[in-house]
Amino acid sequence: MKQFDLNLLRYLRVIAAYRSPSAIIRRLDVSRSTLSRGLSQLREHFGNEMFVLSNGVYEPTSFTKLLIKRVEQPLMEVERCLGLAQTELLADMEGNIHLYCPSYLDEHLVVGLVQGLRQQDSHLKLVSYPWPADSFPDLNSSKFGIGINRFPFNIDSNYVQRRLGSVTMGVYLNRASSLAALESIDVVKLKGCKFAALNTGANVDVQDEARCREMGIDIHVDISLSSMRAALRCVEELDYMVVSADIFNRGNAMNLTWRPLTLDGQPVEYEYGFVYHRAWYQHPAMKSMESIIRRCYRDITRQYSCAGA
Repeated sequence: MKQFDLNLLRYLRVIAAYRSPSAIIRRLDVSRSTLSRGLSQLREHFGNEMFVLSNGVYEPTSFTKLLIKRVEQPLMEVERCLGLAQTELLADMEGNIHLYCPSYLDEHLVVGLVQGLRQQDSHLKLVSYPWPADSFPDLNSSKFGIGINRFPFNIDSNYVQRRLGSVTMGVYLNRASSLAALESIDVVKLKGCKFAALNTGANVDVQDEARCREMGIDIHVDISLSSMRAALRCVEELDYMVVSADIFNRGNAMNLTWRPLTLDGQPVEYEYGFVYHRAWYQHPAMKSMESIIRRCYRDITRQYSCAGA
């Protein structure tokens, strides 16, 4: 049997119900030529005229009337199933939502994400993982998951990526440092300074030397630590620096400050984005997650940009 486009059965029902060519085109949201092509395919497949245009309306043939009766119920069931796929919200889903990101972002995102899920009446359990040091996260088609890291991602067509925005990179440094007297620091002035960084399992995208060089920051990492809190203590109590956006609450750290970096007189910017499997593209639940993540990102960057140095 010749392969048949099941979408043509929808044409069949709409043409029979609306009759007028203009009304049919509006309902199907297609052009007149597309409607004509669909009719031709129906006629060719069934070997029947299917509809006769009379006085400006389509009249179904006897065969078409019989065919519509036969396909009406199964077609309604198919459309009901398709409708479920388009209306499944976060509140309807069960199981886990998997988040992959550098640990320093996880500190800021988790509370906002959980609040966003609660606002959607979602019972999904948030499971957070550090971004893999030497590989890509396990974002497969069966897993409701999302990854957040440096944008753009080097991915294939199985994944969808979206830009979140950019942040200004800078350095955390001790207030006693001579560089702390500057409003901004040119990257060339970092030569010879001692740096603390997070290990690759915690932060593979900002602190490691290769990534910093990509942004024009030539540094040498002297110590590698497991948390940003530990790294900032080394800045406050020792004479180390940490390259990062200013997204960490310095609280009562009297000896700690932050200064933006410049390269050739321009701010050093860092792009963030998120990525997920294409199987979840345009899924209502993923659309809701996109909104939650964007709101969290805006809140984080707004909070610390307003805090100042």
